Amino acid sequence: MVKSTKDLKKTKTNPRLITEGALEKLNENLTRFGDLGGVIYNVQLKELVSGNQRTSLFNLKSKNKIEYTETLKTPTEDGTTAYGYILIDNQKFSYREVEWDEEKHKAAVLLANTHAGKFDFSMLESEFANIDFEGLGMDDLKMSLDRFVLGDLEDVDSSEGDNTEYGNNENGETSKNRKLSDIFIVPPFSVLDTRQAYWQDRKRYWLSLGIKSEIGRGGA
Repeated sequence: MVKSTKDLKKTKTNPRLITEGALEKLNENLTRFGDLGGVIYNVQLKELVSGNQRTSLFNLKSKNKIEYTETLKTPTEDGTTAYGYILIDNQKFSYREVEWDEEKHKAAVLLANTHAGKFDFSMLESEFANIDFEGLGMDDLKMSLDRFVLGDLEDVDSSEGDNTEYGNNENGETSKNRKLSDIFIVPPFSVLDTRQAYWQDRKRYWLSLGIKSEIGRGGA
């Protein structure tokens, strides 16, 4: 058995990338909120912080029990008051209780639904080609990957959203003076809303040309 996270080897096919700045912010948020994965319940407001959809599914099970592994008389630095797990059909799911005011609660709810970093689409294309994204409920990611394959969208930092402007300076290098949607027709994948009309129109156009998303670059 491993004794430290230093003994854990990182996966070679992790398709997520993160900048130093985002990694630093992740560290700050871990200190402030703790791990926002699993099911977290705010006992002060009597509301879930994360795990809303999972608990909806858990509630459909006849056998549903919360087991506490540790209860704390004084909250930790991040506000934790108890640790445990939810037992569903002999499976254990992480459970934590916190005491947070409304402001911290809302901030945590947003963070729990936001992923740090961005996808490495080149790795997704090469290492995850056989994954059924739609079967996993990741339709938007599949559409973004299809767009990458079709359009060869490279490493565009779209963290500032569709209002960020780019263009070329006198040396031919990218600079900010044109909207991303002007360059890419629709915003890059990391800011893409696949429900918008411009994306749906584009998708229908590709289908009319006979382009098949399940066939990769160079496929027949």
